[in-house]
Amino acid sequence: MRTMLVTYCLLHLVKPPPSSERNPNFIPTSDCPPPRPAGAPSWLQHVVRVFWTRLTSAKTETSDRPAALSVSPTEARSPATEHYEAGVALMKTGKVWQAASEFRAAVEADPSNAQWFFRLGDAEEQMGRHAEGAEAFKAAIQLDPSSAMWHYRLGYAWEQAGELEKANTAYAEAIARDTTGLAQRFGIGVFHQKRGLWELSAAAYSARITDEAEAELFYRLGMAHDRCYHWKEAAKNYQEAITRDYTRGAWHARLAFVLERMERWEEAAEAYTLAVARTNAFRAELYYRLGFTLTKAGKHAEATEALLNTRILRRPFGVPLKDWKKDRRRLVTTSYLEYSETLPIRDNVILYESYLGRSINCNPYSIFLHLLQDSKYRNYLHVWSVIKGTPIPSELLRMPNVVFVARESDLYLRYLATAKWLINNTTFPYYFIRRPEQRYLNTWHGTPLKAMGKDMSSSTEFMVHANSARNFLHATHLLSPNEHTTRVLIDRYDLVGAFTGRVAQTGYPRIDTTLRMTAERKRLLRRKLELDENTPVVLYAPTWRGTASRPLTNVERIQADCSRLATAPCQFIFRGHHFEEQALKNSLDGVKVAPPEIDTYELLAIVDVLITDYSSIFFDFLATRRPIIHYVYDLEEYQQKRGKFYLSPAELPGVVAHDIDDLMARLPSVLADSSASQTARYLNAVRTFCPTEDGDATNRAVQFSLKIGRNGMFSYRGHKGDRSCSTVAHLCQTGLRHPCSIFLRA
Repeated sequence: MRTMLVTYCLLHLVKPPPSSERNPNFIPTSDCPPPRPAGAPSWLQHVVRVFWTRLTSAKTETSDRPAALSVSPTEARSPATEHYEAGVALMKTGKVWQAASEFRAAVEADPSNAQWFFRLGDAEEQMGRHAEGAEAFKAAIQLDPSSAMWHYRLGYAWEQAGELEKANTAYAEAIARDTTGLAQRFGIGVFHQKRGLWELSAAAYSARITDEAEAELFYRLGMAHDRCYHWKEAAKNYQEAITRDYTRGAWHARLAFVLERMERWEEAAEAYTLAVARTNAFRAELYYRLGFTLTKAGKHAEATEALLNTRILRRPFGVPLKDWKKDRRRLVTTSYLEYSETLPIRDNVILYESYLGRSINCNPYSIFLHLLQDSKYRNYLHVWSVIKGTPIPSELLRMPNVVFVARESDLYLRYLATAKWLINNTTFPYYFIRRPEQRYLNTWHGTPLKAMGKDMSSSTEFMVHANSARNFLHATHLLSPNEHTTRVLIDRYDLVGAFTGRVAQTGYPRIDTTLRMTAERKRLLRRKLELDENTPVVLYAPTWRGTASRPLTNVERIQADCSRLATAPCQFIFRGHHFEEQALKNSLDGVKVAPPEIDTYELLAIVDVLITDYSSIFFDFLATRRPIIHYVYDLEEYQQKRGKFYLSPAELPGVVAHDIDDLMARLPSVLADSSASQTARYLNAVRTFCPTEDGDATNRAVQFSLKIGRNGMFSYRGHKGDRSCSTVAHLCQTGLRHPCSIFLRA
């Protein structure tokens, strides 16, 4: 009956192909698509599909070798290849013993194919014939020893066969050949985990646990126990991993999952709360699980808020979500706007950003470290904006009150929209709009030497300063190290008459790092850089060339100059653009490239002589009153491309060298007598550009921007020794009248 019905369907509903296209050797199989009877009722199409499947299955079951391997007579296949492909097809149908027979016939016919031996070993292993599988894996490796996984499979087969010595040898080879580096860090458990052998991976990871073990090893051990339903052991190891690295949102989520399985609802809810606070991508299920566990814990109001967060657009909307999510720009801007208008301000959250998330340093970092040590901010959450590859100080990973968020991720948008305190040394993105309740401190990132704002003359970057200007206008507080910087920021960014925030010339917090470094910290830093105590240290820190959107580097010039400088009687350190640093790293004897984890302003504390070009770093180094050499080999070209300088070469404090020979001639005398650079021009620059740099600028900046008086207003009494108190009058005399408040001293 079955055959008759299928025949009827095929004859009456499917148009047969022309006789010239028919294959007399064709055998229908489950791999072949069923006929599609055009114009037939849907029920009849369904009948055809059902009986076609049954018919082809029956034909496959009655054949020792799958019919799927039937090929056109015009295709020539070697007997070995036919055996191998038959084995592959049989493995797909679950007939492992028949597949092993085909693989064995294939390698006997052609013993030169490593992949065929591997498939034979896999089949033997699945049948529990581990010794035979090991021999097949061994033969595969002899033909191609490059695969780490093949060595692992050999080791596993030997281990199951009871040959532990052979197993350990193969495992060691697998670890050595692992190109990901994970096996070298976490051992053979990495391979067990890949295959889903969780009991074995748990045992392997457990054997590597020490007091100095990485956080991720504990997490992997927790995951292995998790997959084995060993909830208690999983929770214990997840918690240990988190205490060593508090930044991983996924780790908190797995801990919450395990605690939920143990019905420890309040603990699970707390873990989910920490997870959503650290998960960059929007994951509705995390908010749902948080709401569920809060409900179980009896906290219904908090559960309701969590469940509302399962949607980005909390209010009614009239846009197709699929199209909306495809447009990245629209997704980001509308998400930020939605969060700004629907989520409450979080009074105890501070968001920091430095150099567009590229680093954790400069003025925001100095303020951050100050607040970490202040007991009044113990319950604050400190959030750092970072990008991929941003170096993160290792000591911050263990801090529960510090979060690192990917710039422009969904989580970043939430913090940008809800954090009450915002601290940045450059600019937030173009879509940022400060809410009335938010307080935004912009510290900027240096005393300007080169053209800024509307002085920038690059024809390729029209209105390049626009986002900087709008950020300044959104700022409630603006930090400045000196009168020159105040004037440039206010005037050259068109803030006159528009800026309604407050400005304070407190000095730069980042310079405190240089001036207040302890002797012990200096000693440790010298040891890390392998510097001795008796030879002077010279730092070469050039700025980048090109434009803000297209920075250029001259690696060949940097290498040639550093090669010459390394011959001077000093210990030579380089810090520059990361492309230049990579080119110099380990390439020249006598040149040390400062590691990215060392803060520039810590580095300046141990530097005896600074060599730079047009970088504003020399303004900060003035506070140390140590020698500065300006190496300006491309002055005219640089000025032509970058625009006007606020100081002429004749006004630069320190020594000016115009080529490498000039620099090499001047450097020995500067090293021999550092006081020789203390000219009247140098000392005048110290008074002009570092009037308040006494090591207490961070405290003044915090008092200015974060302290709140009894009446709810920000209070700042200024720096008692501030000599720049003429700024207000001077700005007014020159016509720079604006409604901002400039705080100087009591």
